[in-house]
Amino acid sequence: MCHHVEAPHWASCHPTCKTCTPDGLGCASCWQGGFLHLGHCVTRCSIGYYANIEGSCSRCHPSCESCNGGTNKNCTSCYNGFYITKKGKCKSQCDKGKYLSQDTGNCKDCASGCSECHLFWNNEDMVCNSCNERNMVTSADTCLEKCPVGKYQEYKTCKDCGENCLTCSSPTTCTRCKKNMLLYHGLCVQHCAQGQYEDGQTMSCKACGKSCLRCYSETDCSVCDGGSYLKDGSCVQNCGQHFTANNENMECQCKSN
Repeated sequence: MCHHVEAPHWASCHPTCKTCTPDGLGCASCWQGGFLHLGHCVTRCSIGYYANIEGSCSRCHPSCESCNGGTNKNCTSCYNGFYITKKGKCKSQCDKGKYLSQDTGNCKDCASGCSECHLFWNNEDMVCNSCNERNMVTSADTCLEKCPVGKYQEYKTCKDCGENCLTCSSPTTCTRCKKNMLLYHGLCVQHCAQGQYEDGQTMSCKACGKSCLRCYSETDCSVCDGGSYLKDGSCVQNCGQHFTANNENMECQCKSN
C-alpha cells in the first residue's frame, strides 16, 4: 500500500549567502564581491587572511601580519620585531633563529628546527615562519615532515582546513570530514540538501534521481517534485498501464481488478 511522505523542511539561506549549507549553519557560496570566511560571506577578509581565486579567505603566510597573497613575498604589514622589504617580505630585526621579545626588548631563541619565528598578537604564542631543513613545513610553533590532520600544505606552511574537516586541499575543498559529518561540495555539514541522500560508505551527499526531492539512494526515491508521480522508487510523468495516478499523494497506484 502506497503512503504519503511529507517533504522535509529545509533551512533558508542568510541574505548574504548565494547558497547555504543544508543544515543552515553557514554559507556554501557568496554573491559576486563576497568572500567565504569561516561559514560567512564577507566583503573583505580579516587581517591575517587574503582573498583567494576560489572566492574564499585563506590565511596569510605565517611571517605576514597582513597580506595580498599566500607566499612570504605577499606581506603588506609585519608583526612586532619585523620590518617589510621592497619585495614584500617581513625581515626580523634579530639574527637567524631568534625573535624579538616585547617584554625585554632582547632577541630570544626560536623553537628547535625553526629558522625564523615571531610572537602572535597575544605576545605569548610563538609562530614558526620557516624551517632550517628545506624538506620540512611549518605548523604553528614547530617544523614537521608533513602537515597534521586538519591542515593542508601551501608554500611550505600548514594551514587550517575548514571546520570539521580532516583532509583538504584548501579551506573550501574538503575531501574527508570528521565523524558524524557529511561531505557536501567541499564543506562538512550535518545533513544533506534537498534532492540528495547520505552515502554511508563515503560519508558524503550524493544526488537523488531525476525529479526526486527526497530519497534513500539514487534509485530509491520517496518524494517527487510537484510535476511527477512516485512509481517503484522513481519519479515519472505518466504512470502507464495498470496504474492510476493519485493526485493527492502524487503516487502511482495499482488499478483495482
